[in-house]
Amino acid sequence: MSKNNKHPQHNVLVQQQLSVSSGPIPSPEVLAKYEAINPGIVDVIINTYQAQVAHRIEIEKSVIESQNKLSHKGQNYAFLISVIAIICGTFLILNGKNIFGIISIVSALAGLTSAFIYGKYSDKQERIEKYKSIPQKQNSE
Repeated sequence: MSKNNKHPQHNVLVQQQLSVSSGPIPSPEVLAKYEAINPGIVDVIINTYQAQVAHRIEIEKSVIESQNKLSHKGQNYAFLISVIAIICGTFLILNGKNIFGIISIVSALAGLTSAFIYGKYSDKQERIEKYKSIPQKQNSE
């Protein structure tokens, strides 16, 4: 006790522990505690997680298949429209409308070419992004 202070001083020691877990399944220590409280619950947790993963995979497959079908349908329509434009352009040229015929043919070919180039560029960008997202091995040399 100090001379000027009539109240005793109390020292308090506070200890905090922080546990962080990352991922869909709790850490083994937490799972062991769950199992101690409710036997069999770990099997339920693991089975539920496995079912969720299987469900997510099926949904992703369905989305990819749907996107592929739409992509092919779009390509078929673009080809059909381009063929019609080329046929119409040829018809216009044969009937003396050279400028309009050439514009029709060139615009159809330009549309196909630009779609092809843009598709290749988009694919390249997607591959680059995927490559960047993959953890790279570091050389130990």
